[in-house]
Amino acid sequence: QLPMARQAFLCRSAKALFQAAWHCISAGERIVMVFSSKRKMNAFCEVLKEFRIGYKAYSAETSDQIRRDDLGSVNTVWATSDLRVLCYT
Repeated sequence: QLPMARQAFLCRSAKALFQAAWHCISAGERIVMVFSSKRKMNAFCEVLKEFRIGYKAYSAETSDQIRRDDLGSVNTVWATSDLRVLCYT
């Protein structure tokens, strides 16, 4: 069995990145976004908020309790119907 196809995009702004990911989000798919900095992740999350798209974001500043609660029960957290995007640094 072949591995799942993955795509990488180089975008100059959070809105451009959002547009690149929009076709997956609008099709009801859940996506994972990896960012090189918290600033870039937060800019992208602001665009998600603007379009009322459910997301979870994790960085080094995310508390240990939240990480333990969310990542200890990934299937429960991801089962939330409005959660579409997982972001982390």
